[in-house]
Amino acid sequence: MRLNIEKLRTVEWGRTYLWEVRFSGKDGPSAPFNDWFPAVHVQEELATINTMQIQAGTNTYEIPQSTTLKDVTIDFLDDVNLTLAKWLADWINSMIVNGRVQFLESCVRTLIVQKLNLNRDPIQTSSYRVFPSTSFYFDGNSESATPQYSCKFIVAGS
Repeated sequence: MRLNIEKLRTVEWGRTYLWEVRFSGKDGPSAPFNDWFPAVHVQEELATINTMQIQAGTNTYEIPQSTTLKDVTIDFLDDVNLTLAKWLADWINSMIVNGRVQFLESCVRTLIVQKLNLNRDPIQTSSYRVFPSTSFYFDGNSESATPQYSCKFIVAGS
């Protein structure tokens, strides 16, 4: 069967902007971001696999071996009060108190990633228990722009 332009035209193609993220629960950010999150870009790792090579005679084959941690990276904007920058810095700084790492359960927060259809209705929802895994910096400059941050979150559970 040949692929032709008419078949391509019959498909309702997805859109890269049909998504939203938010943190839920009492540990999420405060107002005005307590029920939404001003993300401008999200990268959600859906699957990951590690492989190993084996030799059989004179041939080398690669086979699945294991999976690794998943992560979600979010680029987001902040308000004039630096509400999200303060919230994220407090979260990161609370994971180690008095030189001791806290229990994982006290370090994770619930992140919800939704994919939406053209009517902006959810068609897939993923809920993750995450913690930040990168350094977090304020980056000031002389331009008149909205502050934008990026943070990578490790998925510790669903």
